[in-house]
Amino acid sequence: MQRLKLVIVMLMISCMANPANSNQSDRYAVGKQFADIELSHPNIVQRGRYAFIAPKDGYLVEINNKGAVTFSFKIPKPYNRGLRAGADVEYLTINDRFLVVVPRKGILEIDRSKGIVWRCDTPYVSHDVDLLPDDTLIFVNGLDDANKNEPIYTHMARDCTVLNQLFASDLNLDKSRFRSDSKKYDRKQTKRQAPTHTHTNAVWTRPDGLLMLSIRNYDEFVLIKDKKVVRRYQGIKRVHDPVPVNLEADIDDMEFYYAGHGRWHHIGRTLKEDIFSRENDIVLWTAQSEPRSEQGLWRPIRTIEILPNKNILFSGSAYLAQITSQGELAWKARINKFLNQDKRGNFIYKAVFVPRL
Repeated sequence: MQRLKLVIVMLMISCMANPANSNQSDRYAVGKQFADIELSHPNIVQRGRYAFIAPKDGYLVEINNKGAVTFSFKIPKPYNRGLRAGADVEYLTINDRFLVVVPRKGILEIDRSKGIVWRCDTPYVSHDVDLLPDDTLIFVNGLDDANKNEPIYTHMARDCTVLNQLFASDLNLDKSRFRSDSKKYDRKQTKRQAPTHTHTNAVWTRPDGLLMLSIRNYDEFVLIKDKKVVRRYQGIKRVHDPVPVNLEADIDDMEFYYAGHGRWHHIGRTLKEDIFSRENDIVLWTAQSEPRSEQGLWRPIRTIEILPNKNILFSGSAYLAQITSQGELAWKARINKFLNQDKRGNFIYKAVFVPRL
Protein backbone atom coordinates (compact mmCIF):
# COMPACT_ATOMS: atom_id res chain seq x y z
CA MET A 1 0.00 0.00 0.00
CA GLN A 2 2.83 2.37 0.90
CA ARG A 3 4.50 1.60 -2.43
CA LEU A 4 1.28 2.39 -4.31
CA LYS A 5 0.96 5.73 -2.50
CA LEU A 6 4.57 6.55 -3.38
CA VAL A 7 3.93 5.84 -7.06
CA ILE A 8 0.83 8.06 -7.06
CA VAL A 9 2.72 10.91 -5.39
CA MET A 10 5.60 10.64 -7.89
CA LEU A 11 3.15 10.76 -10.81
CA MET A 12 1.47 13.85 -9.39
CA ILE A 13 4.82 15.60 -8.95
CA SER A 14 5.80 14.71 -12.50
CA CYS A 15 2.61 16.23 -13.94
CA MET A 16 2.93 19.40 -11.86
CA ALA A 17 6.56 19.87 -12.85
CA ASN A 18 5.72 20.17 -16.54
CA PRO A 19 2.05 21.22 -16.84
CA ALA A 20 2.55 22.88 -20.21
CA ASN A 21 3.35 19.57 -21.87
CA SER A 22 1.31 17.10 -19.83
CA ASN A 23 -1.63 17.14 -22.26
CA GLN A 24 0.19 16.59 -25.55
CA SER A 25 -1.15 14.26 -28.19
CA ASP A 26 1.40 12.15 -30.02
CA ARG A 27 1.08 14.32 -33.13
CA TYR A 28 2.29 17.38 -31.23
CA ALA A 29 5.02 15.65 -29.23
CA VAL A 30 8.44 17.28 -29.19
CA GLY A 31 10.61 15.76 -31.91
CA LYS A 32 7.65 14.76 -34.08
CA GLN A 33 8.05 15.61 -37.77
CA PHE A 34 5.28 18.15 -38.28
CA ALA A 35 6.18 19.71 -41.63
CA ASP A 36 7.85 18.70 -44.88
CA ILE A 37 10.63 21.08 -45.91
CA GLU A 38 10.15 21.42 -49.66
CA LEU A 39 12.87 24.00 -50.23
CA SER A 40 15.78 25.39 -48.22
CA HIS A 41 18.73 27.40 -49.50
CA PRO A 42 21.33 27.20 -46.71
CA ASN A 43 23.19 30.33 -47.80
CA ILE A 44 20.18 32.66 -47.59
CA VAL A 45 17.70 31.06 -45.17
CA GLN A 46 17.19 32.56 -41.71
CA ARG A 47 17.55 29.79 -39.14
CA GLY A 48 15.31 29.70 -36.10
CA ARG A 49 11.90 28.43 -35.08
CA TYR A 50 8.29 29.26 -35.95
CA ALA A 51 5.20 29.29 -33.74
CA PHE A 52 1.55 29.18 -34.80
CA ILE A 53 -1.87 27.94 -33.69
CA ALA A 54 -3.54 24.73 -34.85
CA PRO A 55 -7.10 26.05 -34.40
CA LYS A 56 -9.10 22.84 -34.74
CA ASP A 57 -7.00 20.93 -32.22
CA GLY A 58 -6.42 23.95 -29.99
CA TYR A 59 -2.62 23.73 -29.88
CA LEU A 60 0.16 26.26 -29.82
CA VAL A 61 2.91 24.67 -31.91
CA GLU A 62 6.55 25.57 -32.46
CA ILE A 63 8.69 23.92 -35.15
CA ASN A 64 12.28 24.33 -36.30
CA ASN A 65 13.77 24.86 -39.76
CA LYS A 66 13.69 21.11 -40.33
CA GLY A 67 9.96 20.85 -39.59
CA ALA A 68 10.21 19.05 -36.22
CA VAL A 69 8.14 20.06 -33.17
CA THR A 70 10.25 21.88 -30.59
CA PHE A 71 7.40 22.88 -28.26
CA SER A 72 3.64 22.47 -28.06
CA PHE A 73 0.92 23.42 -25.62
CA LYS A 74 -2.70 22.30 -25.51
CA ILE A 75 -4.80 25.42 -24.89
CA PRO A 76 -7.39 24.59 -22.21
CA LYS A 77 -11.13 25.25 -22.22
CA PRO A 78 -12.80 27.65 -22.77
CA TYR A 79 -9.90 29.29 -24.63
CA ASN A 80 -9.49 26.48 -27.17
CA ARG A 81 -12.73 27.33 -28.98
CA GLY A 82 -13.25 29.89 -31.71
CA LEU A 83 -9.56 29.94 -32.64
CA ARG A 84 -10.43 29.87 -36.35
CA ALA A 85 -11.56 33.49 -36.17
CA GLY A 86 -8.14 35.16 -36.12
CA ALA A 87 -5.93 33.56 -33.45
CA ASP A 88 -2.60 35.41 -33.36
CA VAL A 89 0.59 34.36 -31.58
CA GLU A 90 3.48 36.66 -30.64
CA TYR A 91 6.86 35.69 -29.20
CA LEU A 92 8.25 37.61 -26.21
CA THR A 93 12.03 37.74 -26.42
CA ILE A 94 12.35 39.23 -22.94
CA ASN A 95 11.17 36.06 -21.19
CA ASP A 96 10.88 33.34 -23.86
CA ARG A 97 7.09 33.27 -23.60
CA PHE A 98 4.19 33.55 -26.04
CA LEU A 99 1.18 35.84 -26.24
CA VAL A 100 -1.84 34.14 -27.81
CA VAL A 101 -4.99 35.89 -29.00
CA VAL A 102 -8.19 33.96 -28.40
CA PRO A 103 -10.67 35.80 -30.64
CA ARG A 104 -13.55 37.43 -28.76
CA LYS A 105 -12.33 35.90 -25.48
CA GLY A 106 -9.00 37.31 -24.42
CA ILE A 107 -5.20 37.19 -24.38
CA LEU A 108 -3.05 34.46 -22.84
CA GLU A 109 0.61 34.54 -21.86
CA ILE A 110 2.11 31.07 -22.05
CA ASP A 111 5.32 29.91 -20.42
CA ARG A 112 7.06 26.83 -21.82
CA SER A 113 7.14 25.01 -18.49
CA LYS A 114 4.39 26.67 -16.44
CA GLY A 115 1.62 26.96 -19.03
CA ILE A 116 -0.70 29.98 -18.74
CA VAL A 117 0.90 32.51 -16.41
CA TRP A 118 -1.26 35.55 -17.22
CA ARG A 119 -4.50 36.26 -19.02
CA CYS A 120 -6.94 39.07 -19.65
CA ASP A 121 -10.48 38.44 -20.83
CA THR A 122 -11.92 40.88 -23.36
CA PRO A 123 -14.43 40.47 -26.21
CA TYR A 124 -12.63 43.13 -28.28
CA VAL A 125 -9.53 41.22 -29.34
CA SER A 126 -8.67 39.25 -32.47
CA HIS A 127 -6.06 39.03 -35.22
CA ASP A 128 -3.09 40.85 -33.62
CA VAL A 129 -1.56 41.74 -30.25
CA ASP A 130 1.80 43.30 -29.34
CA LEU A 131 3.59 43.84 -26.04
CA LEU A 132 5.20 47.28 -25.82
CA PRO A 133 8.52 48.08 -24.07
CA ASP A 134 6.64 49.65 -21.13
CA ASP A 135 4.84 46.29 -20.52
CA THR A 136 1.49 47.54 -21.83
CA LEU A 137 -0.32 45.85 -24.70
CA ILE A 138 -1.95 46.97 -27.93
CA PHE A 139 -4.38 44.84 -29.91
CA VAL A 140 -7.09 45.03 -32.55
CA ASN A 141 -10.65 43.81 -32.92
CA GLY A 142 -11.18 42.62 -36.48
CA LEU A 143 -14.60 41.21 -35.65
CA ASP A 144 -16.27 44.57 -35.03
CA ASP A 145 -19.94 45.15 -35.74
CA ALA A 146 -20.63 48.47 -37.47
CA ASN A 147 -23.96 48.81 -35.69
CA LYS A 148 -22.45 48.55 -32.21
CA ASN A 149 -19.58 51.07 -32.50
CA GLU A 150 -17.11 48.59 -31.03
CA PRO A 151 -13.44 49.51 -30.54
CA ILE A 152 -11.11 48.34 -33.30
CA TYR A 153 -7.93 49.25 -31.40
CA THR A 154 -7.17 49.03 -27.68
CA HIS A 155 -4.17 50.03 -25.56
CA MET A 156 -4.29 48.14 -22.26
CA ALA A 157 -2.30 47.88 -19.03
CA ARG A 158 -1.27 44.54 -17.55
CA ASP A 159 -4.07 44.77 -14.97
CA CYS A 160 -6.53 44.84 -17.91
CA THR A 161 -7.26 48.54 -17.49
CA VAL A 162 -8.08 50.18 -20.84
CA LEU A 163 -5.72 53.10 -21.46
CA ASN A 164 -6.91 54.15 -24.89
CA GLN A 165 -9.22 52.99 -27.69
CA LEU A 166 -10.00 53.89 -31.28
CA PHE A 167 -13.23 53.27 -33.17
CA ALA A 168 -13.98 53.06 -36.87
CA SER A 169 -15.70 56.42 -36.54
CA ASP A 170 -12.33 57.97 -35.59
CA LEU A 171 -10.79 57.10 -38.98
CA ASN A 172 -13.07 59.03 -41.37
CA LEU A 173 -13.44 55.95 -43.55
CA ASP A 174 -14.79 56.41 -47.07
CA LYS A 175 -17.97 54.30 -47.08
CA SER A 176 -17.85 53.98 -50.85
CA ARG A 177 -14.69 51.89 -50.46
CA PHE A 178 -16.28 49.35 -48.11
CA ARG A 179 -16.02 45.75 -49.30
CA SER A 180 -18.19 43.32 -47.32
CA ASP A 181 -16.75 39.95 -46.42
CA SER A 182 -20.20 38.42 -45.79
CA LYS A 183 -19.99 36.07 -48.78
CA LYS A 184 -17.01 34.35 -47.22
CA TYR A 185 -18.94 32.77 -44.39
CA ASP A 186 -21.31 29.84 -44.16
CA ARG A 187 -24.75 31.04 -43.05
CA LYS A 188 -24.97 28.11 -40.66
CA GLN A 189 -21.92 29.53 -38.85
CA THR A 190 -22.91 33.20 -38.72
CA LYS A 191 -23.14 33.23 -34.92
CA ARG A 192 -19.51 32.16 -34.75
CA GLN A 193 -18.22 33.90 -37.86
CA ALA A 194 -20.41 36.92 -38.46
CA PRO A 195 -19.54 39.40 -41.22
CA THR A 196 -17.37 42.22 -39.92
CA HIS A 197 -17.14 45.93 -40.55
CA THR A 198 -13.48 47.01 -40.76
CA HIS A 199 -11.84 43.58 -40.38
CA THR A 200 -8.86 45.30 -38.76
CA ASN A 201 -6.11 42.69 -38.85
CA ALA A 202 -2.81 44.29 -37.80
CA VAL A 203 -1.36 46.99 -35.56
CA TRP A 204 2.03 48.39 -34.65
CA THR A 205 3.27 51.56 -32.99
CA ARG A 206 6.57 53.29 -32.39
CA PRO A 207 7.89 55.41 -29.50
CA ASP A 208 6.87 58.74 -31.01
CA GLY A 209 3.23 57.62 -30.98
CA LEU A 210 2.85 56.84 -34.69
CA LEU A 211 0.29 54.06 -35.01
CA MET A 212 -0.61 51.80 -37.94
CA LEU A 213 -3.91 49.98 -38.44
CA SER A 214 -4.64 47.63 -41.34
CA ILE A 215 -8.31 48.01 -42.41
CA ARG A 216 -8.94 45.02 -44.65
CA ASN A 217 -12.56 45.66 -45.66
CA TYR A 218 -11.65 49.14 -46.91
CA ASP A 219 -8.58 47.90 -48.81
CA GLU A 220 -6.30 50.28 -46.96
CA PHE A 221 -3.96 50.75 -44.05
CA VAL A 222 -3.57 54.02 -42.19
CA LEU A 223 -0.95 55.85 -40.14
CA ILE A 224 -2.35 57.68 -37.12
CA LYS A 225 -0.83 60.34 -34.85
CA ASP A 226 -2.70 61.86 -31.90
CA LYS A 227 -5.87 60.04 -32.99
CA LYS A 228 -5.77 61.64 -36.44
CA VAL A 229 -5.10 59.84 -39.71
CA VAL A 230 -1.94 61.35 -41.21
CA ARG A 231 -1.44 58.97 -44.16
CA ARG A 232 -3.59 56.47 -46.09
CA TYR A 233 -2.34 53.64 -48.30
CA GLN A 234 -5.35 52.63 -50.37
CA GLY A 235 -6.12 50.14 -53.09
CA ILE A 236 -4.51 46.95 -51.70
CA LYS A 237 -7.21 44.30 -52.01
CA ARG A 238 -7.86 42.63 -48.64
CA VAL A 239 -4.62 44.06 -47.25
CA HIS A 240 -2.95 42.15 -44.41
CA ASP A 241 -0.04 42.74 -42.06
CA PRO A 242 1.77 45.80 -43.50
CA VAL A 243 5.15 46.31 -41.84
CA PRO A 244 7.58 49.19 -42.40
CA VAL A 245 10.79 48.40 -44.21
CA ASN A 246 12.43 51.03 -41.98
CA LEU A 247 10.48 51.70 -38.79
CA GLU A 248 12.51 54.80 -37.89
CA ALA A 249 12.03 56.60 -41.21
CA ASP A 250 10.13 59.86 -41.50
CA ILE A 251 6.53 59.41 -42.62
CA ASP A 252 7.30 60.78 -46.09
CA ASP A 253 10.12 58.25 -46.52
CA MET A 254 8.36 55.16 -45.21
CA GLU A 255 7.91 52.07 -47.38
CA PHE A 256 6.03 48.90 -46.44
CA TYR A 257 5.84 45.20 -47.12
CA TYR A 258 2.31 43.78 -47.11
CA ALA A 259 0.18 40.80 -48.11
CA GLY A 260 -2.46 41.43 -50.79
CA HIS A 261 -5.42 39.18 -51.53
CA GLY A 262 -6.06 39.91 -55.17
CA ARG A 263 -6.66 37.26 -57.83
CA TRP A 264 -3.20 35.95 -56.98
CA HIS A 265 -2.28 36.41 -53.35
CA HIS A 266 1.07 38.16 -53.20
CA ILE A 267 3.72 39.91 -51.14
CA GLY A 268 4.12 43.54 -52.19
CA ARG A 269 6.20 46.59 -51.37
CA THR A 270 5.00 50.17 -51.51
CA LEU A 271 7.11 53.01 -52.89
CA LYS A 272 7.45 56.26 -50.95
CA GLU A 273 7.03 58.25 -54.16
CA ASP A 274 3.59 56.76 -54.84
CA ILE A 275 1.43 56.60 -51.72
CA PHE A 276 -1.93 57.17 -53.42
CA SER A 277 -1.71 54.50 -56.10
CA ARG A 278 -0.75 50.85 -56.09
CA GLU A 279 0.14 50.71 -59.78
CA ASN A 280 3.85 51.09 -59.09
CA ASP A 281 4.05 48.78 -56.08
CA ILE A 282 6.67 46.06 -56.36
CA VAL A 283 5.37 42.48 -56.36
CA LEU A 284 8.04 40.44 -54.61
CA TRP A 285 6.31 37.05 -54.66
CA THR A 286 2.98 35.61 -55.79
CA ALA A 287 1.27 32.25 -55.29
CA GLN A 288 0.88 32.13 -59.06
CA SER A 289 4.49 30.94 -59.20
CA GLU A 290 3.59 27.79 -57.25
CA PRO A 291 2.28 24.53 -58.81
CA ARG A 292 -1.44 24.69 -59.48
CA SER A 293 -2.11 21.80 -57.08
CA GLU A 294 -0.56 23.82 -54.23
CA GLN A 295 -1.94 27.30 -54.91
CA GLY A 296 -5.08 26.74 -52.84
CA LEU A 297 -2.98 25.70 -49.86
CA TRP A 298 -1.28 29.12 -49.83
CA ARG A 299 -4.49 31.11 -49.71
CA PRO A 300 -4.85 33.33 -47.81
CA ILE A 301 -1.35 34.80 -47.50
CA ARG A 302 -0.67 36.46 -44.14
CA THR A 303 2.16 37.05 -41.63
CA ILE A 304 4.60 39.63 -42.92
CA GLU A 305 7.59 39.70 -40.56
CA ILE A 306 11.07 41.00 -41.33
CA LEU A 307 13.63 38.50 -40.02
CA PRO A 308 17.08 39.30 -38.59
CA ASN A 309 18.79 38.66 -41.95
CA LYS A 310 16.15 40.86 -43.69
CA ASN A 311 14.29 37.90 -45.19
CA ILE A 312 10.49 38.15 -45.04
CA LEU A 313 8.52 35.45 -43.23
CA PHE A 314 4.99 34.83 -44.50
CA SER A 315 2.33 32.17 -44.13
CA GLY A 316 -0.41 30.52 -46.12
CA SER A 317 -3.10 28.19 -44.83
CA ALA A 318 -0.75 25.19 -45.02
CA TYR A 319 2.63 26.77 -45.77
CA LEU A 320 5.34 28.76 -44.06
CA ALA A 321 7.94 30.47 -46.22
CA GLN A 322 10.78 32.95 -46.37
CA ILE A 323 11.71 35.19 -49.28
CA THR A 324 14.64 37.55 -49.58
CA SER A 325 14.09 41.29 -49.93
CA GLN A 326 14.49 40.73 -53.69
CA GLY A 327 11.71 38.13 -53.71
CA GLU A 328 13.77 34.94 -53.98
CA LEU A 329 12.16 31.99 -52.20
CA ALA A 330 14.65 30.89 -49.54
CA TRP A 331 12.69 28.30 -47.53
CA LYS A 332 9.24 26.77 -47.51
CA ALA A 333 7.57 24.20 -45.29
CA ARG A 334 4.33 22.30 -45.94
CA ILE A 335 2.58 21.72 -42.61
CA ASN A 336 1.35 18.12 -42.52
CA LYS A 337 -2.44 17.72 -42.76
CA PHE A 338 -3.10 21.47 -42.68
CA LEU A 339 -5.74 22.57 -45.20
CA ASN A 340 -7.07 25.64 -46.96
CA GLN A 341 -8.76 27.92 -44.42
CA ASP A 342 -12.18 27.49 -46.06
CA LYS A 343 -12.19 23.77 -45.22
CA ARG A 344 -12.83 22.21 -41.85
CA GLY A 345 -9.59 21.34 -40.14
CA ASN A 346 -6.34 22.96 -39.07
CA PHE A 347 -4.70 25.85 -40.90
CA ILE A 348 -2.23 28.64 -40.13
CA TYR A 349 -3.75 32.03 -39.44
CA LYS A 350 -0.49 33.77 -38.53
CA ALA A 351 2.96 32.61 -37.51
CA VAL A 352 5.81 34.23 -35.63
CA PHE A 353 9.57 33.80 -35.82
CA VAL A 354 11.30 32.52 -32.68
CA PRO A 355 15.04 33.32 -32.66
CA ARG A 356 16.24 30.08 -31.08
CA LEU A 357 18.85 27.75 -32.62
